[in-house]
Amino acid sequence: MHLPLAHQTLARAQRMLDDLSRHADDEVAFRDRLPYVLDLLAGVTRCIESESKGSRTTQFSDWWKAADRTMQAAIHELRNAELKRAESRTEAQVKVEMIPPGPQPVSMDAHPLTASQFSIVVSTDWRFTGGGLDGKPVLPALAQYWNDVSGILAKAEALLGA
Repeated sequence: MHLPLAHQTLARAQRMLDDLSRHADDEVAFRDRLPYVLDLLAGVTRCIESESKGSRTTQFSDWWKAADRTMQAAIHELRNAELKRAESRTEAQVKVEMIPPGPQPVSMDAHPLTASQFSIVVSTDWRFTGGGLDGKPVLPALAQYWNDVSGILAKAEALLGA
């Protein structure tokens, strides 16, 4: 059985996760997008649940009841915190690197470098705070869950006779 709404939600989650990644260095844009990504990711299993009703095989029902929902519960809790209660469950860690040009020769002479001779790289690493994903990097954790839920959707369709 094909689950079109679950596929549509999964595809939208991927597009919004890509968009979230592009905004990692913009705190306001990142925080504005994160609840939507969490909601879409949580929505895939909601869609599987609703679309499969009335068409469930015994194999599907047994698997669905026994499936590990640890990550799903963590995503759902983060979604409720961010979306429903407007509680931020992430923190940004800004990393600034000053990289000198080219390889530096080994020398005892100190040659001063001016600021224009350095490359300065600024990046933002987002981490979850609290809940089941406490301390985990946001973007890799969400990408992993997207992969997991994609596999769940494929298995659900197979067990439903797609």
